[in-house]
Amino acid sequence: MSSDTAKPDRRPRPPFRRLAAAGVERKLKGKHELVVLRNEAGAELRLNASEFALAQLFDGQRNAAARVDASNGRADEAAMEWLALRLAEAGLLKSGRREPLPVPPQTDAEAAWAHGGGASAPSGFPPSTAAGSLASPGGPGAISGLIGVRGAANPLKIELDPRPWMPIGAAVNLTLTHPTLRWIMWVLAVIALFAFWSHRNEATLDALPLLGPFRLLILGLFCSTVVNVLGQSARAHAVRRSTHETPRFGLNFRWGFLPQLYCDTEGPAERAPTRARVRIIGSALNASLVVFVVAIYGWLILRRHPSALPTVMLGLAGISMISLLFRANPLASHEGYYLLAHRLGMPDLRDRARAALLGYGKPWDDRPKVARAPLILYLATVVLYWAAVLTLLVIYPAAWLERLFGGTGVLIFLGVMAYVFFEQYRRNRSGRGRIGSMKLSKFLPSRTGWIVIGIVIVVGLIPYPYEPSGSLVILPKDRADTRALIAGDVREVFVSEGVHVDKGQEIARLSDAAQKALVATSEAKLKRLEAELALAHLGARGEEIALAEQHVKTARVRANFADAEERRMNSAYQRRAVAIQDYERAKGTADVQQEELAEAQSNLTLVKAPTREESITALEAEIEAEKAQLEYARLQLEYTRIRAPIAGTVVSDELMFAIGQYYEVGGLIATIEETGTLMAEVRLPESSVGSIETDTSAEVKVWAFPGTTFKGTVTAIAPNAEQGEYGKVVRVLMTLDDPDHRLRPEMTGQAKIYSGWYPSAYVFTRAIVRFLLIEVWSWLP
Repeated sequence: MSSDTAKPDRRPRPPFRRLAAAGVERKLKGKHELVVLRNEAGAELRLNASEFALAQLFDGQRNAAARVDASNGRADEAAMEWLALRLAEAGLLKSGRREPLPVPPQTDAEAAWAHGGGASAPSGFPPSTAAGSLASPGGPGAISGLIGVRGAANPLKIELDPRPWMPIGAAVNLTLTHPTLRWIMWVLAVIALFAFWSHRNEATLDALPLLGPFRLLILGLFCSTVVNVLGQSARAHAVRRSTHETPRFGLNFRWGFLPQLYCDTEGPAERAPTRARVRIIGSALNASLVVFVVAIYGWLILRRHPSALPTVMLGLAGISMISLLFRANPLASHEGYYLLAHRLGMPDLRDRARAALLGYGKPWDDRPKVARAPLILYLATVVLYWAAVLTLLVIYPAAWLERLFGGTGVLIFLGVMAYVFFEQYRRNRSGRGRIGSMKLSKFLPSRTGWIVIGIVIVVGLIPYPYEPSGSLVILPKDRADTRALIAGDVREVFVSEGVHVDKGQEIARLSDAAQKALVATSEAKLKRLEAELALAHLGARGEEIALAEQHVKTARVRANFADAEERRMNSAYQRRAVAIQDYERAKGTADVQQEELAEAQSNLTLVKAPTREESITALEAEIEAEKAQLEYARLQLEYTRIRAPIAGTVVSDELMFAIGQYYEVGGLIATIEETGTLMAEVRLPESSVGSIETDTSAEVKVWAFPGTTFKGTVTAIAPNAEQGEYGKVVRVLMTLDDPDHRLRPEMTGQAKIYSGWYPSAYVFTRAIVRFLLIEVWSWLP
């Protein structure tokens, strides 16, 4: 027995594979010599003398053919490769500059070949790790992945007969198997997203019942079950349709207690052609998309229904979207990644993309250099996916948490989501990516990388005009409403819509019979009062005085006769010649006659006296009141003539059928707009107003003429901000140049206002910088 210890070899890396044992010990086992090799970690590999002799041929200076020749017929190339594999797995073989380490076995057939002595290599070695290649031996979901139970020996705890579920899957897969229906589904999905965005405020109100934890749990379980059943039924149907074999189908338990359906995609599905495997992989994604589209349109139809159906539809849409986003993740070993690997036809897509991006080299990978186009497409897909995910997170849950808990809630939520996605990626990484030593061969950028970095820096410093934008509405220079100032029905209309009218021009007439009568009555009363005032100033005439004197004489005669009759009746009464009633009647008549005489004398005195000043003042006051009443009556009569308050164009279509229509006071009859010079009111976000000044130039595009840009000039900025649809906005008023007179008031569009030249890097990162300087700053204690 002998023992010798080898020191760590620090020589420069040779061109070919080299044996690197930290210790070598020779032992006798019966009549045979046994050599024990130890690596630097102390792990051992036992070889017989013949194998050790062959192992020593890996001296770093011989290539594969030279090693076979030096073995003197004791081993062929396959046997030497098998021995190299054993040495590499034990950490006793170092790669050379021109020769990487052997590829570890990736399938059961490869493992049987390697551990069986390397008699004959299986076809296709080294294997592909694209979906369907059994990259993880014995693992479930070889071409589809499985959230929650990856790595389990048997994903099905309870096996079920998949045939009852096939009709459900067939219905869902209609949009997958028929190209026309598939395109229709994509179009409907895009429309559904836009429709949901347009009604997001209503969706928020309908989602409020979900805030209760019990309701949220129940609805979440129900919606998750629906999405799971449809997705796995669709996958089972896709496997059966593609392979004509029945897949394994049943229940497993997520987190150990939550049951879910699962269709195993090992076996027949893996042997299917690439196109069929793509259909199998995409079936679950397609099912989630179908549920989302149906749920969104169901909510749009039922959103005003008083039942719980709108909330259920929103729950289905949310759960299906979450399922779609998780499974479509191009960085995790699920449908999205496998679908890309098949479409791009690239094994080890994720690992090779990471190696190409970071400059990593795998010592066992001696395949040709990776094509650039698939990697760029994969990188673009990853960026777009995460941009969409982060946008959805910021718009919905993050914004809601920010309102409830401030910046702390947002940070906690983003941290949790980052951990979830990182954990999803970490748990689903391919085992092949961790085989062998992975060395950073290029830490610094390559020449091309430096050129790209330089171009990015130069582009970031190029001056670029910063032009904040906002929605706009076209306004006329002046606008006035013509309203009924008096109640009445329209008798005549003199203009029509689109006609230019002058200020004060009569455009319609209301019924005026009552107003004319009031004017005539008031005029007559005024004439009478004016006549009485004139008589008061002139005094009484001679005839009137003579008449008054005659009334006095007549009254005196009657009084004297009544007095005489009263005396006669008194004498007779004293003699008891007449009754007391006759005497009292005669006495009463005498008293009345005396009063009439006094009244006649007073009237004579009044007639002879001049008119009093108070009487004249009272008459004058009555005349002034009547004049005011007459002026008001004439004004009411004038109000029956509807006139244009400004010069401009009639824009009301109500005048076409206005004759006979009754208007109350204040009823709108027509609108007049002065459109010689058009204005635009732009609603800019408050974050963009700080760089806007008056007299600066602007550009406008309206929806009616998308290919035409109209010039404008800022004339005024509102003194205060106001609430807009998506937050605080400030109104900016500008004049527009429209030489062809194509713009019309109330047209809408978008406007960009020039704010100055800045480096392009500043312009395109302004929103991020503002968020950091304001929002994140407010979160700091």
